Amino acid sequence: MKKIFSTLFLLAGINSIINAQQVLPDEQFLINKFSLSPAYAGFSEMPEVYMGYRQEWRGINGAPTKAMVNFNTPLASKMGIGGTINYQQYGIFSQFSLSLAYAYRIIINDNQMICLGLSAGINKFFIGFNYTKPQEQIDPVVASSDPIRNTTLDAAFGAAYKYRKFNTGISVMQLPEGIVWHSGQSVYAAKRYVNIHATYLYDISRNWQLEPCLVTQLNGTNSLVFQFATLVKFKEIIWLGGSIKKRNEIGMIFGLNYKNIILNYSYNFGGNGLVNYSSGSQEITLGYKFDKNKKQSVLKPDQPYNKWID
Repeated sequence: MKKIFSTLFLLAGINSIINAQQVLPDEQFLINKFSLSPAYAGFSEMPEVYMGYRQEWRGINGAPTKAMVNFNTPLASKMGIGGTINYQQYGIFSQFSLSLAYAYRIIINDNQMICLGLSAGINKFFIGFNYTKPQEQIDPVVASSDPIRNTTLDAAFGAAYKYRKFNTGISVMQLPEGIVWHSGQSVYAAKRYVNIHATYLYDISRNWQLEPCLVTQLNGTNSLVFQFATLVKFKEIIWLGGSIKKRNEIGMIFGLNYKNIILNYSYNFGGNGLVNYSSGSQEITLGYKFDKNKKQSVLKPDQPYNKWID
């Protein structure tokens, strides 16, 4: 009975995700702005690589999961490149995406700059009914249905503005709005959506910093999703924080930076809907920054590098 109950809620949740056309949310943006927008490729002026894993609705069979790997690096003084690999699965639906990004920075003055970025890649979709064991399938007829496979093109555009330690930007994702076809009919459409974000790094004292972050997403169905998070940092070595999302979902965040090895963990709980029937959601990210030589920033080159980098 519990399995049937969980499965029914899962299908309802999967249907809402597909209808809303939303990419699974992740919290890697707290430590890696490139995960937000292609405009941030090379933004930190040092090569970076990150990998992460997110598990939604823990304890529910077939609940959404997402694995991601990305890198970005400066290219010359005002350019940057990057790449992203994502794999996400929720129930009968899975998606593999690969993209490359290019960004260019326009220096306004010593304190300000604008970043423009573009990414392009592919999405491979799979819709099938083999995510559970045979004895847990709902309907043998549905379970034996032929899987659907399709590949579409993908592209995104981003623009960001930096003033000292304030950053804001907008990105338009899934520009081509790829459609998955089966037997001559459309079964899924990756609708275009827009991300808007803002962050500010505030120096409380010499060793302590406070960083509030806001990310909103407007998808193809005019549904607004938001997440607000705040981190308290000590010497850029360790940080704690909290977050809140739409539907009253609360999160706790912990991270550390040990010799440029970065670890960030978040756990979300509460909220409305399916999350109430789960053990919450969690995400872990591991990254590395190659800043052995500590280059000077393109902003205020006479100042120490770490005063101008996020």
